[in-house]
Amino acid sequence: AIKDMPGCLRPLVSRVLPSIGPILQN
Repeated sequence: AIKDMPGCLRPLVSRVLPSIGPILQN
């Protein structure tokens, strides 16, 4: 999914993912 995002959003996703990832997985 991250590959389909525009390059400018990747850094943002990379910062937010560590905090949201565990929540989405649970």
